[in-house]
Amino acid sequence: MDRDIPIPPARNRGRYRPGTLLARVRDIPEGLSDFIPASTAAPGSVSASASLIGKELGCTFVTRTLTEHGVRGVRGWRKGEETT
Repeated sequence: MDRDIPIPPARNRGRYRPGTLLARVRDIPEGLSDFIPASTAAPGSVSASASLIGKELGCTFVTRTLTEHGVRGVRGWRKGEETT
């Protein structure tokens, strides 16, 4: 997990299908991010899981599909509690 990685601007929403709830996404501490390689889980599954987990825990996750060090995957940031 990494600190101080800025969130890049959203490019598009794309099509997301509900994926499995990934324990790795659930365990990202607030204010930190984690990179999940596409070889581990499909980017759409990670994004969908982050959305479902965020609703379950009452927090917000932001995900972006990126290529880091030549590896394509998803970086997820946990932003904290949702405000209403």
